[in-house]
Amino acid sequence: MIATDGKLFVCARGTGLKLNRIHLYAEEGGRTMDLKQWSRKVVVWLLVMALCLSPVFTPGNMAIAQAEETDSGENKVILKNPAIDKSAGMVVWDCVYFGNYWQSEYTPKAENQPEHGEEDVVHTDTDGTKYIVRKDAKCYKYEPVKWRVLSVNEDGTDVFLIADQVLDVAQYYSEYGVEITWANSDIRYWLGEDFFYTAFTGDEQDKILVSEVKTPDNPWSGEPGGNDTIDDIYLPSIDEMLNLSYGFSSDVTEGDTRRITVTDYAKVGGTPEKPADGFMSYWLRSPGTGKGCPAQVGHWGEGEILTEPSVVLEKSVSYLGVRPVMHVDLSDASLWSYAGKVTPKGVFVPAEEPELDSPIIKKLENKKGKKVTVTLSKEVPGAGGYQVAYAVKSSMEGQKTKSFKGMSVTVKGLKKKKTYYFRVRAYRKENGKTVYGKWGKKKSIKVKI
Repeated sequence: MIATDGKLFVCARGTGLKLNRIHLYAEEGGRTMDLKQWSRKVVVWLLVMALCLSPVFTPGNMAIAQAEETDSGENKVILKNPAIDKSAGMVVWDCVYFGNYWQSEYTPKAENQPEHGEEDVVHTDTDGTKYIVRKDAKCYKYEPVKWRVLSVNEDGTDVFLIADQVLDVAQYYSEYGVEITWANSDIRYWLGEDFFYTAFTGDEQDKILVSEVKTPDNPWSGEPGGNDTIDDIYLPSIDEMLNLSYGFSSDVTEGDTRRITVTDYAKVGGTPEKPADGFMSYWLRSPGTGKGCPAQVGHWGEGEILTEPSVVLEKSVSYLGVRPVMHVDLSDASLWSYAGKVTPKGVFVPAEEPELDSPIIKKLENKKGKKVTVTLSKEVPGAGGYQVAYAVKSSMEGQKTKSFKGMSVTVKGLKKKKTYYFRVRAYRKENGKTVYGKWGKKKSIKVKI
């Protein structure tokens, strides 16, 4: 149901008495925006006006810089624009971890198995791992999302990111045969609400830049792209997926730079199209060559961009892959971490100096039988596991170590009434070798039981 007076309208999605979501939207100069985003936009306008009225801020003082890289501060990594070697036909993207979403299949601890028949129920395991139960009765872990860097300014306050994998599946629009554009598509609402609030904390949301999104008409048929929109997170366009500076092939039919893998979670999202060799088709926000026919990137061949009605019209109501893009301020290094580099098809390229964040010990607990349980405060992005070290000397001389996975580990065989010092570091496997991060801060506890 859509009620409109030409300026402001309410849009409700659902069937019968059950509404999936209700949106209040405003139209501004041919652009469509959620009022949540609209209010943020007003704040931006007010700040700009205040600056413009200031005697020290004039157009003559403005500087425009074409930047290519940024230092991530405490991460000690310089993010760069895609490195393109035309002679070798190769491109390498820098990657970052930012936000969290359901991804890898997960097996809960024996004492915390979900009940039979659960679907889309969120749990927290005994070691602190967050996971969700899907309709296939399997569990999927809430873990850091990996993004490829498409462009970056000099101070890291505007980094254009695209998901490294298909993260989920969704309908572009829920009604068959309806003429639809990005501005009023179901998938836009889903990204701006369901995905946005699931994947990002409040602090992370504040760093996602509000973008004025233009959806050009179809370059071959002229099919209208619809109103401009104001979005936090959105789908890529045909133009963006043909952009050489972003590392993509400019050839519509040949571009393995656009072909990507899919997460375990997205594989069971309801799509009738099974992933081929780990790859999946995903939506673009651009129109195809027919009315109500959104474009997509195919999983077959070399990542061909598909626009013909005979190929994609029926799929406007199907559940296809979602590979979002967004502009983010990454100047606060505490909110993200470096994820190395990738080439087309997701081949990992080790960083010159790979670094993992140092784990933080949340607490140490005495357990019966002269044992101590070590619990971490949060996961280290990119870590394949952890190593705990413990010793009776604060210098860690004579320390013993134990490797573990998950958020906690129990150390046995300790001596009663002795004070032990603990520290933890993360590790990952690269080319068959184990790469360790730096040790985290020590914590001590006296064994009492």
